[in-house]
Amino acid sequence: MNNTKLIRILNVCKKEEIKLIEKCIYSPFFNESEDICQLWQYLKKYFQKSDSPKLKKENIFAKIFAKEAYNDAKMRRLMSALVKIIEKFWFLHANNENFLFQQNLTQIYYEKYLPQEFAHQLQQLSLANEVSGKKNASYYENQVVIETFKMYAAFKRLNIEKGKEDRNLFEVLKSRDRAYLIRQLELFCAYLNNTQMLHHGEKYKGFLENIIIFYQNNYQNEEDIPILYMYLSIKKLLSQQSYTKNDIEELSQYLSKNAHLFHHNEIAYFAAVLRNMVTKKIKQDKSYKSVLFQLYKDDIQKGSLFNYGKILPVVFIRIVSLSLEINEIAWVKAFITDYGHYIPKEQQESTRLFSNALLAFHQQAYQNALSYLIQTEKIGNPFFEVEIRVLFLKTYYHLDDFEALLLAENRLKAYIQRSTSLSNVPKKGYQNFLSLFQKISRLAPLSISQKNDLCEEIETMQGLKEKEWLLLILK
Repeated sequence: MNNTKLIRILNVCKKEEIKLIEKCIYSPFFNESEDICQLWQYLKKYFQKSDSPKLKKENIFAKIFAKEAYNDAKMRRLMSALVKIIEKFWFLHANNENFLFQQNLTQIYYEKYLPQEFAHQLQQLSLANEVSGKKNASYYENQVVIETFKMYAAFKRLNIEKGKEDRNLFEVLKSRDRAYLIRQLELFCAYLNNTQMLHHGEKYKGFLENIIIFYQNNYQNEEDIPILYMYLSIKKLLSQQSYTKNDIEELSQYLSKNAHLFHHNEIAYFAAVLRNMVTKKIKQDKSYKSVLFQLYKDDIQKGSLFNYGKILPVVFIRIVSLSLEINEIAWVKAFITDYGHYIPKEQQESTRLFSNALLAFHQQAYQNALSYLIQTEKIGNPFFEVEIRVLFLKTYYHLDDFEALLLAENRLKAYIQRSTSLSNVPKKGYQNFLSLFQKISRLAPLSISQKNDLCEEIETMQGLKEKEWLLLILK
């Protein structure tokens, strides 16, 4: 039972939530089963001790149903019933003060035809939408709901000033157009930001341009709505593909200045898009690496790099690799020490070890790098299995360990062939890397003309992994 849905849910609940959940379990409104109460009485003592034998389903069943033989189906139904109570509590607790709750209550008063209560609840609905202060797509979608209620009130002559009967219809249309435009731009920017999907995005470009022109001709300047300004600016830059460091810096500063007007998920999204835009530029101009490094530093400080308070292992390694590429040794050491505990617990040790392996390799301490790699591999981490194998190969090459190098080549080749996590594009990039590396290592010593030919092949090959290292060992 240690890894069941019920135990996983209980272990993410805060102390305050546990107290409220317990009240729900003992409330006839939520639960009328004495068996569920007994299950809770038992679990609340042991659910945090995930490795305890007390959490075995057979032991729990024997405690609740002492006179019955173990029945797995019955036990699973009981656990499922407790999960549903917790989910019901979460839903009601989360929605008690939010817009959806106020919307449903307004709808009830409207359907019951209670004019005074409806008018008061409509005010509460407006307050619920204004409380965040964020003029994003959700805000304008909510405004559509509010203005539609006002329009219904007008139709029924509920609390409306004479001569303003048509005002709300215009407000409904305006809010709907704003929400629709923001959502369309959100999707279109996602298309433009994904190189593989770019040709699909172009199909919708003409339609979207007409929407933007219509909006600009009929409503106020888009800078009055920060999220619209961000999407339009990103859309323009991605469409032109000619943006500069200044363009990126201006948008990053604008995002920081208006952070209070965005939802934290929107800030994280825009920050990720800006980093991706810079990453694309790095392929043409290596000086953009320092720009990307600065964006990562800023995003760490602002918290927009964190995903539910955690840094994903793949992001952590990406930051370490980039920082080493621009020789920020001291910063990398501090980053691994200060932010390693933000990695999800189950991948924390392996990610730190691999980070230290990358650092040791960069400092040409190849024996240390090998030691870290061996420890990393013992633990395993699905986020960078191929990167571990590549670093093994590079390390053995610099250690002049030919037998181990052959083994590393075969392991990397086998992984590339059988891996289902690698998509076709990166898989091809690693295959090309392995093929070119074998050419370099098998033909050594190379003549000047052979080196020049290989350098030209490496420089012109698209999507090649470890391009800079291959060029380095050819020197």
